[in-house]
Amino acid sequence: MRNEYNINRFLPLQFTHLYCSIMSFQSSTSTPSQYFVLADSHAKLTPPHTSTPTHQITIASISGLKWVDDYNHHLSALHQLHLPNISRSIASSKAIMFLIGSNSLRVFSASRVINHVQDLISVLRQHHPHLSSQQAVCIVTTFPCGKPSNTFPTPTLLQHNIDLYNEQLQTLSVHLDFTVIDFDVQPQHLSPDHLHLHKSFSDLVPHHIFNDFNILASTSTTPPPKVSSRSAEAIQRRTQHRNQRRRLRLTEKQTMFYISRTITPPWTPKHIKTYLQTKQLPFAKISPVRHNQVRIRFNNDLTLKATDSSLPQDFFSSGNFSQVFPS
Repeated sequence: MRNEYNINRFLPLQFTHLYCSIMSFQSSTSTPSQYFVLADSHAKLTPPHTSTPTHQITIASISGLKWVDDYNHHLSALHQLHLPNISRSIASSKAIMFLIGSNSLRVFSASRVINHVQDLISVLRQHHPHLSSQQAVCIVTTFPCGKPSNTFPTPTLLQHNIDLYNEQLQTLSVHLDFTVIDFDVQPQHLSPDHLHLHKSFSDLVPHHIFNDFNILASTSTTPPPKVSSRSAEAIQRRTQHRNQRRRLRLTEKQTMFYISRTITPPWTPKHIKTYLQTKQLPFAKISPVRHNQVRIRFNNDLTLKATDSSLPQDFFSSGNFSQVFPS
C-alpha cells in the first residue's frame, strides 16, 4: 500500500494550511479522482504522490525535460507519453497538467515549441480520448528565465522567446481547447542560476498545483453534457472575434513601444526584418516607410531597449547596406 505523506515533513509551513483545508473535505462515496502532472525539474521538490478524500495527484518530475527531444528520448515529453507507467497514469486520470517549457525555449524558437505542443496534444488525445475537454488538459506558462544558451546568448533574447511562446500558447489554447495556467512566477523568485526557483519560493509550484486541482475537483461534479445551441458558423465567428480582440490588444501595445530610424535606399523593411532576425534582435513588427523614417515596433519595453541599443540612428544608410548585404 502507498504510504501517505506527512505534509509537515515535505512542504513549507505556509502551504500546510492549504493542504489541511483540502483534507477537511468530507469523504466522497465514489473513488477519488486521479490527476497527473508531467513536469521538468521545477516540480522536483513537490511530493510525487498526494491523496485527499476527493482526489489523488501523481507527479512525474524529470530534470531537463522538453516537449520534444529527438536525440534524448528520456527527456522528451512526447516519448514519455508512450512509456507504460506514464500511459497508465494518464489513462486513469481525469486531467493532466504539463509543467514544461524552460528547457525547450532555451534551445528552440517559440514558434517551433508551439508546434511541439500542438503535436503532443494531438498524440495525447488520440491515445486518451477521455482528455478531450478543455479542463482535462492544463499547460502552465513558462517561467521567466535568465540563463542564456547558444541559441539565445543573452537573457533579453531568451526572455523575448519565452514571452512570444506564452502569448502564442494562449492563442493555441483557443484552437485546441485546453487550459493555460499562470503560476505568477516573477524574475525575483529565481535562484542565482536564473533558471530554478529560489528555495525561499519553493512553495510556489506545489501551492499552485494542489490549488488548481483542488478547484478542479470541487467543481467537477459531472454536470450534464452541455449542448450548444450555436451553429458551427456561429462558434467559428465567436472564436474569430476572440482572436481579433487579442490581436487588437497586441497592436495597442505595439503602438506604445517603438523606435524610429532614418532609412535610405536600397534598404527596405524586408531587409531590416532579415537583418534583425539574423542578428536575433527582438522585434514585433516593422511599419511601412514614411518620409525616410521606419518604425520598428515591440511588445514590451525590455525588447525595445535591447534592439535600440544595437542600432545606431544612421544604421540603415545606403553606405552601410553594402557592408550588411555584400553583393
